[in-house]
Amino acid sequence: MVRHKVRYLLVQFDFEPQLVLEVPTNETLSLQKRIDSITRSDINQALREMISSLFGLTSTLVAYDLQVKIYDSEARIGIIRVPRNMCDEVRGSLTIMTTLKGARVSVSVLAMHGSARTARTSAIRQLRSSLLEQSMLSGRESQKRQEKIFLHIEERLEKVRNMD
Repeated sequence: MVRHKVRYLLVQFDFEPQLVLEVPTNETLSLQKRIDSITRSDINQALREMISSLFGLTSTLVAYDLQVKIYDSEARIGIIRVPRNMCDEVRGSLTIMTTLKGARVSVSVLAMHGSARTARTSAIRQLRSSLLEQSMLSGRESQKRQEKIFLHIEERLEKVRNMD
């Protein structure tokens, strides 16, 4: 039996409201709700559509081996499982992707790993650094609020630790 060789891509999604800071309006609030409701399946579908439009039918058939393992909607970080022979095509498709569920997006591939364990470790490191930045910005919070934030952080880290 042949083992399928895969790579794990750690990606970050930067949406337009995060790229351009402006005064919130009704339009930007509805866009923010759409961005917050993005799931792993939305990313998977958009990525498959992008691959099929760029590389045609043969790549589309192979693209069904793609799997978005984790997507953290607050940190906007995801781990995507990719067949090794499709890694370059998927990285290209991710960088060319400009919209996701109607929202303008810029996707960056932060790292590429050969195993789920190293991808998980890298994602935890990335989450911790982004959450540390958030906690430093909210340093004036009350003790009760800080405890609630840290519990929420631990829940998000545990989700990454329990990745299949």
